[in-house]
Amino acid sequence: MTEHLSSHIIELLTAGQLSPAELLTATSHLATCVECRQKASERVDVPGRAQQLRAQLQPLSTEISHTDYEQLEAFLDDSLSFTDRETVKRHLDSCATCLKEKFELEMLRDNLKTYPVVAGSTGMLKKEQESSWQRITAMLWMRPAQFALLTVAVALIAIGAVLLFKRPPSSLLTNKNSASPNNNEANQNGQVAGASPNASNDEHPTPNGAGNVAAAASYQNMIKQTMDAQRVSTPSAIRDLIGKESKLLGASEEQDRFALVSPMGTVIRSARPTFRWQSLPGASSYSVAILDSQLNVVEHSSPTGKANWTPLHSLKRNEVYIWQVTALTDGREVTAPAAPAREARFKILSAEKTAALAPVTTELAESHLKLGIVYAHEGLLDDAEQQFRAAIAGGEDPALARKLLQSLSQMRR
Repeated sequence: MTEHLSSHIIELLTAGQLSPAELLTATSHLATCVECRQKASERVDVPGRAQQLRAQLQPLSTEISHTDYEQLEAFLDDSLSFTDRETVKRHLDSCATCLKEKFELEMLRDNLKTYPVVAGSTGMLKKEQESSWQRITAMLWMRPAQFALLTVAVALIAIGAVLLFKRPPSSLLTNKNSASPNNNEANQNGQVAGASPNASNDEHPTPNGAGNVAAAASYQNMIKQTMDAQRVSTPSAIRDLIGKESKLLGASEEQDRFALVSPMGTVIRSARPTFRWQSLPGASSYSVAILDSQLNVVEHSSPTGKANWTPLHSLKRNEVYIWQVTALTDGREVTAPAAPAREARFKILSAEKTAALAPVTTELAESHLKLGIVYAHEGLLDDAEQQFRAAIAGGEDPALARKLLQSLSQMRR
């Protein structure tokens, strides 16, 4: 039988002072325990809380989130997922404005499908083009000097284009005077050597050439300073990802504990990361909950028997998230992280940073050590750790790589 909530936990729950992990565990327990729900209801000032909630929701009542044009078009094309289609359908049932736009869009598409085609329009256009070309040809033959000048101009433009495309690309991070014949060999297949398997496949804006050069110079100076110091400085993003200690509903038995693996206390590149955790012996299923910085549950997984899960939808970039896993074993729920472990937090790299890193990672594809330093500087600790371990295995200054790897471990504490 599941333990009842303590009086202290019920008091914090009714006061709205529980942490995200505590709140999820408490609400899961209240869903199945009549006695604890009764205790909690006795402590809550229902009329006062209802009035407070009504006051909070009042400003939002005038702000209706309508369905945009892209969603309506995908709805009519039947290209939405089942969940998104049901969401749009429910909105259309209650929103006269969006329903009217849907009917207008349907009418417009039907009219375009039945719009009459003017007979002979193609032939008329072809004749007009031919007559224009004949007039230009006649004018040039009547003026041989202008024809000669035009021929020379076209030839010069063609030669300039050939020379432009044959010019070798300039290196971003290497010295202009140093010979580096093998810089681009590792990238002939369009891949970055040593890239993390969890790297994002999302499309992002590409920075311009001036931005590449400035970013390359900045990274080059940072790499030199890190190698001289023989340690990686803690980036500011990581300080925001060191979670607070969890205060769950009670100490779990040692045999009921399991730990989360990744992502934890790091910045990641993928907007759809794969969450991994240790298996709990005897667990029949697991469920994952992801919360945003406002403690709203943004996605909740269906029960799974595996010790990993990837969300169906992409998360927002440049946002901090908290996640936890609940295991079901022998009719009991066991949640991780468990006290006194810290909350599992991570952040998704912004689109701008992702684009800025692309040319740098290509330039440093042959140096696991330097690429790991760049990743660590941006808070990509999992990717940096992978590169440092690859440097040690490949004999690329293993002594320095071990020191940098040790400084990464100290960041995570």
